[in-house]
Amino acid sequence: MASISMTVNGRAVVGTVEGRELLSGFLRD
Repeated sequence: MASISMTVNGRAVVGTVEGRELLSGFLRD
């Protein structure tokens, strides 16, 4: 897993740590 790219709430998320933190927060919410 070098980089993560996906769409969250219509926003493009690209990164490893940032994407993971965003995913964690999004899943926790």
